This record gives sequence, C-alpha cells and structure tokens, in this order.
Amino acid sequence: MPACGAIFAAMKRAIVIGATSGIGRGLAERLASAGYTVGLVGRRENLLDEIAAGDPAAFRRAAADLTRTAEAVAALERLAAELGGMDLCIVCAGTGELNPALAYALEEPAIRTNVAGWTAAVDWACGFFERQGAGHLVCVTSEGCAAAAPPRLTALRKPTRSTMPRGFGSVSPGCGFRSASPTSGPVSRRRRWPGAKAFSG
Repeated sequence: MPACGAIFAAMKRAIVIGATSGIGRGLAERLASAGYTVGLVGRRENLLDEIAAGDPAAFRRAAADLTRTAEAVAALERLAAELGGMDLCIVCAGTGELNPALAYALEEPAIRTNVAGWTAAVDWACGFFERQGAGHLVCVTSEGCAAAAPPRLTALRKPTRSTMPRGFGSVSPGCGFRSASPTSGPVSRRRRWPGAKAFSG
C-alpha cells in the first residue's frame, strides 16, 4: 500500500464543498497553493467569484445550495466533469444556530443542510469514487458532535456527520477509496459559538 505522502502527491484535482468561508475556504486556498486544481462549491456566488479571482488558473466553481439536493448533486457532477475527474473531495459545508429554547423553526434549516444536504453530497462523492476506483473523501466535522458541545446546539443533525463516515468501509469494502473525518478544535468554538449563525458554507 502506498505511503500517505505518496497518495496526496498524486492527488491534483479537488472539490471543496462549503468553500466560501471558514475552514472550507482556507483548505481550498491551501490546496490551490500546493498545485491542485480546486472546484469551489458554495451557496454564495459572490464569494465563489472572489476566491476564484485570486487564482483563476487554479479554481473552478459551482454555486449550489445543499438544501436543494438534486440540483446540488447535478452541480457537483458537472464540476467533476469540468475538472476531468476528482481525486479529493472535502465536505465541510454546514450551518448552525444556538437554540436555547429548542425551537424547531431553528432546527429545521440546519437539518436540511447538515443531514439531508450533507448526506446527499457525501453519498455522491462516495459513489463517484467507487465508479472511479480511487479517491479520498474527507468529511470535516466539529466539536458540536461531542457531548461537551455548547448546550442546546447539538441534535441528531450533528452526530450524523460524525458517525456516517465511519461506516463507509463496511458498506463498501474494497471500493478503492479512503475516507477521513477530522474534527475542528477549540479555536472554532471560540470564533463561532458566540454568534447566532455559527457557520454557513
């Protein structure tokens, strides 16, 4: 089996879902500086354009709202075709609200993005790599998945993002791609928890 460094050295086409701000934007820009061609995916077209303008040769972009799952998957498919394939897919789109009153009106948009939309994106990436026979899927989660997360923030929508990637190996053994699920650390809590809108990609 090739070393991890060799695997990443061979990867030069990446899609970052949730690339318009925060961790996603930082990863997209870092990948571009490392020589990747990067497909940017996010809701906010003005921010996609802003990032792409920084290095037009490195970036491709597709505006997509994960709550519109069929449209988002179609946009991802077109973007992968434009890149000529995909070696690395990073899924870090998400949204969140502090919800001390447990109001469902605040939970529903997060469920539509963080569960339904996120699952559609991850399923698409998993299927793409299975058909391709290779690739690396990275699902970025947050401290909101943990029991020690800020109170009244975490519902089923958060643990889903943490536990789903662990099942890929058993669901698709020998499928030819790898998955990872890193978790953002305390700096993310300090920067995002105090605001009403915790994160939005």
